[in-house]
Amino acid sequence: MQFMWYKFLGFQVVGGEGVRFVFSKIDMQSPDKEYSFCIKLIDERYILVHCAPFVHGSEELVKDLNCNNDLYKFVRTRRERFQIATISGNLQAISFCPDMSSITSSSLSALSLNSGSENNTKQRHTRSRSKNQEIATKKGLASPGSMERC
Repeated sequence: MQFMWYKFLGFQVVGGEGVRFVFSKIDMQSPDKEYSFCIKLIDERYILVHCAPFVHGSEELVKDLNCNNDLYKFVRTRRERFQIATISGNLQAISFCPDMSSITSSSLSALSLNSGSENNTKQRHTRSRSKNQEIATKKGLASPGSMERC
């Protein structure tokens, strides 16, 4: 039953060497055309591995994701950017993402968001730490030096 919802919404999440988000129903002229990006968590930082077609402003969105850890907002914003670029005709056919230029292909094959409990533990710890910092900030409990800076 879930598959039908994904198909209806034009959205899929695919695991592998990271997490790939695939959208369709973005271009009304070609509703089956796929737009996708893949992100990976490396050393507690999100990296944009792939984006097809490439949309300008990707680096800024990834930086924002690493600062606020709001994956839902990131995915929603990526879809909106694909829609805007499609309507305005500003899509680039390339899928290269500059954020990955410093990472070798051999290191990519050794890493995966789904590869083990240690990585999942790190993800939970990072999210928990971010939530605790957010709560402390709202309550005025955190000192300026105790907060991580982006």
